[in-house]
Amino acid sequence: MKPAFRQVVCLLMDIYNLNAMAKKNVTLDQVLAAVNNGFTALENKVTTKEEFHAFQQVIDDRFRLIQADLKDIKTTLTPLMGIVTRTDKEVNDLRNRIAFVEQKLGIIRKKG
Repeated sequence: MKPAFRQVVCLLMDIYNLNAMAKKNVTLDQVLAAVNNGFTALENKVTTKEEFHAFQQVIDDRFRLIQADLKDIKTTLTPLMGIVTRTDKEVNDLRNRIAFVEQKLGIIRKKG
């Protein structure tokens, strides 16, 4: 269950419990204690600004590492792409030359 949905469900359960208490002639002190407990539980679930900033710092650090990794990958791949392109051209040139020689020699090449 998602945290926000869980909080809504808990709030609805608390409201239901308050209604049930009202039907049972519960004292005002008991109702106030229940409300106080609900707020205390909510305070324990809320993230502080310091916790949020610490989490944000962790995310920023990880993002920087990912950026550095991507830069390394691009740096490595760029020359490799040039090599692949040149090799592909050479292979196509050799295939054309072999086809020309086979044609001159009368060799019938099987397709496939």
